[in-house]
Amino acid sequence: MTVVNLPSRMWATGAPVLVLLDLQAEYQAEGRAFALEEAGPALANCKRLLDFCRERRLPVAHHRQILSGPFFNEKTEFSRWLTDFLPRPNEMVFERDQPSCYSSRPFADFVDAIDEPLLFLAGLTADRACLATVVEAFHRGHRMFYVHDASAAHGVGSRSPGETLEFVTELVSGFCETLSTKDALDQFERMQHHGRRRAMQREFV
Repeated sequence: MTVVNLPSRMWATGAPVLVLLDLQAEYQAEGRAFALEEAGPALANCKRLLDFCRERRLPVAHHRQILSGPFFNEKTEFSRWLTDFLPRPNEMVFERDQPSCYSSRPFADFVDAIDEPLLFLAGLTADRACLATVVEAFHRGHRMFYVHDASAAHGVGSRSPGETLEFVTELVSGFCETLSTKDALDQFERMQHHGRRRAMQREFV
């Protein structure tokens, strides 16, 4: 596991952090138990978010599951990153074996060290990892934005994947703010501008 330590001064500005969850081959491998049927639009929106943050040099935290059983096993090709989401050397990478991102101790420590954490969550899956992460962020007092159209779900019970995603989005709205990819990009823009203004104000104090 690699964790990139970014300058602490950045976190005092309340800079937004893009948290990308489990963009791994296991979810796109045809015939595998965890394969997602309707992930195409969500992945396209995850790519929009990632491209925007890279262009603006905003921090990105990649997460992936690494398990010892038949699924997400690091010794198989199914645990690898999807090609469009390979982390760059200057981006953070966290690995875990439980649903919530916070089960990665380095990630939990990283967020706890931020003065005003502003976390934008996107990725897979809505019905498991995203839901668990949102609830834990709420209990830790961290401000999180769930980008609902940059996420996908499995069908649960009688619900289709799309119905499950809609249900989870409604459910997590009680724990965090939910928004579309377009609105997330607008928020990134405003927050980055606000952060620059605050940094400039400190320079002249």
